[in-house]
Amino acid sequence: MTPLAFTTGKGQAVPVPLGTSNATNYFYAVATPNQNGETLTLFFDSPVQTNSNFQKGQVFAKVSLPLALLSKSGAVSTERPICGATGCPASVATLQISCNSGGPGCVNGLVDNVISDFSSPGTIGTMSAGDLGIHSSVSFGASPNSVSSHLILKVEVPLLVTAATDPAYFGVVPSGVVPVNKLSGLPTAFTSDVVPGSKIGITPQAAPTCTGNNPCPAIQPTTTYPFCASFAGGVSGPLGSGQFHSAVVTFASVGTDATTYVSSPVPPLASTLQCPF
Repeated sequence: MTPLAFTTGKGQAVPVPLGTSNATNYFYAVATPNQNGETLTLFFDSPVQTNSNFQKGQVFAKVSLPLALLSKSGAVSTERPICGATGCPASVATLQISCNSGGPGCVNGLVDNVISDFSSPGTIGTMSAGDLGIHSSVSFGASPNSVSSHLILKVEVPLLVTAATDPAYFGVVPSGVVPVNKLSGLPTAFTSDVVPGSKIGITPQAAPTCTGNNPCPAIQPTTTYPFCASFAGGVSGPLGSGQFHSAVVTFASVGTDATTYVSSPVPPLASTLQCPF
């Protein structure tokens, strides 16, 4: 995997080339099958967060997630974007992570909740990340980006991919053996629908699907990064203390062959985009 690098700017992280000396955070994403099913796994590598002490019960990380809810009416499947307090696309679901215990290492595990409009559009509620199949873990150690022990946050989010809403990811089977994309002729990633138990997950496209039930306008400007991360605390203080600082601002998508792509615009284009929190 190849990460994106970021430096902490004034108010919001800024993407920088890999190898830049002032890079403070790195972001990786990969779509993989594991014991939790088909997931998009996100890694937030933060060399500047070297203090492994946590404040009990205090949120130390916020991660935005562009989730969608699958609904069926008879034989018709549709997806509704899960939105935050200010609606989509200005806000998306927010994963908030805190520690079950104070002190080094968060030895008693994490408390992670997702805030969004799950039940109906515009009605904001909170659900346990575990109930949504979202799993988080933290570790401290070296990485390819720093030999010093530092914070590495891992977040696994279920994918939501169906032939009805994502037909390009299934293709056809002309040979009876290998499914291929109808346009590219390349093998596709999925042979059957991937639907989490909660019916909520991340869709593979970088933008919502446009259908007859969910038409897209001719011009749909993007103003919000769907994937953002902010951390509270720093080198000299425990995680969860002090103000939050922006660490990652980016887009991610999964190709029809399951290759995961991450990208962030550089200034001046980046100045027109914001994080949802």
